[in-house]
Amino acid sequence: MAVVFPFEEQKTSIFGVIKRPVADVNFWSVTLKKWIPVRMVVDTGADYTLLPKWIAGKLGVDLSHDCRKYRTVGVGGKENVFLLKGEWQAKIGEWEESVVLGFIGDNNVPPLLGRLKFMEKFKVTFDNYRTLFEK
Repeated sequence: MAVVFPFEEQKTSIFGVIKRPVADVNFWSVTLKKWIPVRMVVDTGADYTLLPKWIAGKLGVDLSHDCRKYRTVGVGGKENVFLLKGEWQAKIGEWEESVVLGFIGDNNVPPLLGRLKFMEKFKVTFDNYRTLFEK
């Protein structure tokens, strides 16, 4: 299986318009009983996948019951992260599997597709402003 996503042009205050690697990922919602699409930044520096905390409710995740709370430090500073005690169903193209997933306390942080039990399961190639996921 191979899935390709073009980079997305985004405006920044420092560099003007830049191109970022993104992927369309679906997460299973236990409350809505359907897949929820999320456009994510493909972040090879992220240890695990993080979604803004507002998405937790849409997926049916109770942050205080289903997650462990940690403090994390990154480029944006310190922030609370709610890491699921178990794994969660995610899908890229036809590939579907349980992944490690966390929710960041800052709703302004973009969704980040990380390595642990997710990106590391693919051969990921950045080429000519495209991101290619291969199994």
